[in-house]
Amino acid sequence: MKIKTLSTLFISTCLISLCSSCNNDDDPSPSHAFFNINPGNKYVYKQYAYHRNIPGDVYTFNGIIDSIEITETVNLNGFTFSKQKRTRYNVNVSTTNGNVTYSYLRVNNAGNLVGYEGLYQNELPEDFSAITETSGTVFHPGEDYKYQYRLDLASGTAVYQLAGTAAIPVEVEGNPYTVLRYMGSYTPFNGTNPTRTVEIDYQWQKGLVRGQSTEIAGDQAWEDRLVSAVIVP
Repeated sequence: MKIKTLSTLFISTCLISLCSSCNNDDDPSPSHAFFNINPGNKYVYKQYAYHRNIPGDVYTFNGIIDSIEITETVNLNGFTFSKQKRTRYNVNVSTTNGNVTYSYLRVNNAGNLVGYEGLYQNELPEDFSAITETSGTVFHPGEDYKYQYRLDLASGTAVYQLAGTAAIPVEVEGNPYTVLRYMGSYTPFNGTNPTRTVEIDYQWQKGLVRGQSTEIAGDQAWEDRLVSAVIVP
C-alpha cells in the first residue's frame, strides 16, 4: 500500500469506511467468532505491486515485508481493543527498515472488525471520549452480510460490501484458504476515471490473507499477501 490522499487511493486493507456511516440491518445477528484478535497472534505479509501499463497483468514483489503482532489488550473509553504492532521492512530501501506503527482493533456489536489504523488514515484520536460503539474504521464486516458502505468522492462513488454469502476458496503464497471477500467497487462520474474494484479476503479465525488497494486516477495497484501466521486460540 502507498500513502495517498483519499482522492487518489481507492481502497486498501485499512478501509476508509466509517462505522457511523454504514447501512445495516437493526438485527443482523452475526457470529462474533469470525475474528480472532487474541494477543500473541503473529502475521507476516509480502507486498506486491502492479502497473497497468506493463503487459501481462502481473503483480511483482516490491520489497516490502510487514511483520505484525497482537501485543496486548487495552481499554479505551470503556471499550476493549487489541493493540496491533506493525514493523515494516523494505529489502530495497534500508532507511525504512524497522518502522513501527500501531493499530487498535475490536469487534463491535454488529460483528464488524473495527478500529483505528496507525499506518495511513484514521489514527487513534487524541481525545478518547471520541471513541464510541459506532466510531472508527470498518476493516471487514465479518459475517454481517447486510453491511454496506457508500463513499461519495469528488470523482465518483465507491461501494463496499461482502461479495455474496458463500465462502470463496483462494490460494495465497501457495497456501489454500477459504475466505469471505469484502469488495469495493468504484464508479466514476462522467467517465473521468476508469472503474476500479478491489478485494479484501479474510478467513474465519485467521484474519486477513489478501488485501488490495489501487489508485483511482493512476495506473498503480498493490496487494498484501499473507506469508505465515501464528494464531493463538
